[in-house]
Amino acid sequence: MSRRERRTLRAIEAALTDDDPDLALLLRGDRGSGRRKRWRRMPRRTVGLAVVLFVAGLVLAVPALVVVGAVILLAVPPLAWVVAHSEPPER
Repeated sequence: MSRRERRTLRAIEAALTDDDPDLALLLRGDRGSGRRKRWRRMPRRTVGLAVVLFVAGLVLAVPALVVVGAVILLAVPPLAWVVAHSEPPER
C-alpha cells in the first residue's frame, strides 16, 4: 500500500470511529484478541496435558502422575466455564 492509500485509510477509519465507535470496534476487531485466543486455547491444552499425565501415570505406575492428571482434569472444566462466561475488561 502506498503512503497516500494508508493516509486515506487512516482518515476513513478515524471518520468511522467518530461516526459510530461500536461499529468501528466491531470491524477492527478487539486489539487484545491474541490474549483472548490464548485464554480460549488454554483449557484444551491443559486437558491434553492432564490426559498425558494421567495416562503416563497409569502406564508407568506412578500414582503421583495419576493424581496430578486427575486433579487437573477435575479443575479445568469449571475454570474454563468461568473464563468463557466472564466479560472482557474494558479498555
